[in-house]
Amino acid sequence: MKSDIEEKTVEIVEFVKLKEIDPVYFDKTYYLAADSNGSKAYALLRESLAKSKKIGIAKITIRSKERLAAVRVLDNHLVLETLHFPDEVRSTVDQRTGLSKKEKSC
Repeated sequence: MKSDIEEKTVEIVEFVKLKEIDPVYFDKTYYLAADSNGSKAYALLRESLAKSKKIGIAKITIRSKERLAAVRVLDNHLVLETLHFPDEVRSTVDQRTGLSKKEKSC
């Protein structure tokens, strides 16, 4: 498979449900297309993902940088969405808000 930007191989390492990934990790979306020898594999992956309602997690390289990515079905096409690594996402540690326990429980 290749993206619309560069010809690259996408190797899926795991399958998970989309709801298992917090949307804060999503970065950019690319449409995938099969090369002349991969149209059957592309169609099989697209149908398998759609039927199982899962997405593929892959490690890819873009501009010499390793990235995490999710491969999923969108409008009957495969898309690749780059993901941030956990250490690239700002921490959501609860900061002091000045609210009392009673105010927080509302």
